[in-house]
Amino acid sequence: MPSFDATVVEIREDPAGGCTVVLQPNELETTTDLKSVLIEPKFATNGGKIYSDRIELHCAEKPSLQTGQSLMIRSLDPHGE
Repeated sequence: MPSFDATVVEIREDPAGGCTVVLQPNELETTTDLKSVLIEPKFATNGGKIYSDRIELHCAEKPSLQTGQSLMIRSLDPHGE
């Protein structure tokens, strides 16, 4: 189960409500299913997108995260690595 640390580089307010949490760096393949990714500490997300250099997670409510905070990312999808 591959894992790595990523940093919260930005928390953006979304015009439609909620926010987007941007994490860098990204060591996941862009084809990895986000449903198979564990993030600690856990927070509620409504999907997102994996880019080659970052992960963007959509949240209905702003999570209790701070810019600069380190999170552990773990992929349960062996085919996404």
